[in-house]
Amino acid sequence: MTNTKMLITAEELLRMPDVKYCELVAGELVEKVPPQDPHGGTAIEFIGPLYNFLRQNRIRVLTTVEVGYIVSHDPDTVISPDIGFVSRERIPPSGRPSGFWPFAPDLAVEIVSPSDRYSAVLRKVGEYLAAGVRAVWVVTPAPARLRYTPQTANP
Repeated sequence: MTNTKMLITAEELLRMPDVKYCELVAGELVEKVPPQDPHGGTAIEFIGPLYNFLRQNRIRVLTTVEVGYIVSHDPDTVISPDIGFVSRERIPPSGRPSGFWPFAPDLAVEIVSPSDRYSAVLRKVGEYLAAGVRAVWVVTPAPARLRYTPQTANP
């Protein structure tokens, strides 16, 4: 008895209404744990200044975690970095795609969640670079900031 895997394409993934948070790796759906805080707060801290810089310098297109990039075909692989950037020169003449971007982003930012294993993060960095991502930033949120209360000596 042979066990064959059912592979899907990026186009089929776009048409799946009940798909949870996932990526497509070599045609197979890989479920992911949705991001939690401090992940979301860290993303906002990066997105705001990066968006403002790109806009002021007319360099933008900035995407977030909801955006997928097709980085290989037959079988398809769709990645979704926490923050992605595509330079203006690479935007197709027809404009931003209505589905997944048809290529890897210029920059992929991965924010490490408490549930992430560093070995998996490093593997993902390697996959991004192999797919043509020009730069990958790995951000590890700082633990809750310690409060410092100055102490004065009692006279």
